[in-house]
Amino acid sequence: MAPSSPLAILRRHWFPGLPADRCGPVLGGGFSGSTVVAVRTPAGTRAVLKAFAAEIPPEHAAWIHRLMVHLTDSGIQAVPRLIATVDRQPGAARGDVLATDPAATTLARGADGRLWELATWMPGAPVARPTEPQARAALATMATIHRAAERLPGEPARAGPAPAHLRRIDAARRHLALGWDALPAATHPDSPLAAAVAARVAAATPLVATRAVRRAIEQVAASDPIVVPLSAVIRDLRAEHVLFTTRDAIAAPLGNAETVHPPANPGAGAIGGVIDFHAAGIDTPATDLARLLGGWGELGKCSGGAEFDEGWGRVLAWYDEIRKVSENELHLVPWLAATAVVFGLDQWFRWVLVERREFRSPADVVGRIDRLLVDLPAALVRLERRPCPV
Repeated sequence: MAPSSPLAILRRHWFPGLPADRCGPVLGGGFSGSTVVAVRTPAGTRAVLKAFAAEIPPEHAAWIHRLMVHLTDSGIQAVPRLIATVDRQPGAARGDVLATDPAATTLARGADGRLWELATWMPGAPVARPTEPQARAALATMATIHRAAERLPGEPARAGPAPAHLRRIDAARRHLALGWDALPAATHPDSPLAAAVAARVAAATPLVATRAVRRAIEQVAASDPIVVPLSAVIRDLRAEHVLFTTRDAIAAPLGNAETVHPPANPGAGAIGGVIDFHAAGIDTPATDLARLLGGWGELGKCSGGAEFDEGWGRVLAWYDEIRKVSENELHLVPWLAATAVVFGLDQWFRWVLVERREFRSPADVVGRIDRLLVDLPAALVRLERRPCPV
């Protein structure tokens, strides 16, 4: 079945009769292939229409929206507000919107079965290298989000092995079973992406082919996950998902966020928004911190023989002012960041060369791989020194 058009989704579920010129432009879709479209509502406000990835179950999409509503109801202005559908109004169609959860009134189903959401526009732009005030503001915002998420109704307080740690163990075992030197070369000439990735595999393989690195990966594969607090987290908190509205913010080519004019007198580290909750789930807050700080290049600051963890402790102290970081979380953050580089590359290499996945923007894939390759030497240094979090 053909995908539903964004305009048809908007007219059916949110704004009947919406003029066509109020829908667009397309802002992109990321690696999940989810369509993202700018919208101007009948009231003249800006919004963002986004499709969920096809593999996200309806129940989990409703859970994600329940989390977002909880965060905005907790007074966190950095989280986009979801805009309710009109489907439950008298006389409106009833079969297309999930009805298993109050948050389902913010979900719409297209003719092809894909789920959609409409949320308020968040101003600002991502930065490649934040200033210290910006980083402080972002970490304070994340601590506030995590502290509120720990009180999500229906999710009792718990602790245990982090799913992120368990995923790293599985990734290490896959790497040991099929190392980069065993990946197939780009034999399909019709794929420039495969050829580009194969060249990067060849360049990166000698870095991981040492005895010390293999021994470290073996220790990761055999490690016992440490116990940490578990709660709702964003999980895909990349640098492009944190928007700043300060005048000195230098937008980087990190994603599809649109640069807007900042307030007349912005603060030194004003947060415009934290966007894209579609990967949210139950995990350790350390996974959000590792993803964000790693994306900001903290790994690259630890070149040579520098003690990797010391610099991270200084940065995490800003987060700790609002939400206390447990000792195990403090160990886990830099370890997750370092292993994310190694096994993130491993995953991209396999997606392109083994599974032969297709992506909307091959250039973005190569760009993501190249950013990981910049951090690979420092990540391997950390991994050799401390292959386990503690």
